[in-house]
Amino acid sequence: MKMRMLQDNARGCLEKTFLELEKACLEQEEALLRFEAQKKDLKKQLEESEAHNKVIKKQLEESIAQNEVLAQREMQLQQRNNSIMLEKEKADEKVLLISEEHKREKKELSRTIIELEKQLDVRRTLELEIELLSGALLLIIKNE
Repeated sequence: MKMRMLQDNARGCLEKTFLELEKACLEQEEALLRFEAQKKDLKKQLEESEAHNKVIKKQLEESIAQNEVLAQREMQLQQRNNSIMLEKEKADEKVLLISEEHKREKKELSRTIIELEKQLDVRRTLELEIELLSGALLLIIKNE
């Protein structure tokens, strides 16, 4: 009977251990299934992130390309603007030179006009004198 009790006790312990082992196996399988599901979800998220990153990378590359084009255009416009400003400066210098030349010519013409007016005054004075002398001469001739 003692043997039977030991056997029953040993059987009970074995059954308990077997049940615990079976329970641990089930928990491990459930954990493994959860892990696989989580792994699958993470893999899906990773793929979505990689796809999103590709889209963003493409957008960034396009933006960089557009910025480069804009930078080139801006540089061309700046060069054109500098060229135009240089041409304007040259034109301003020419206008200034022409203006100074015009002033000199105007002064010279004013001097010439004054000189010609003086000559005209002298000529009129001489013509008047000639007329007076001619009139006096005619009077002298008539009186003789």
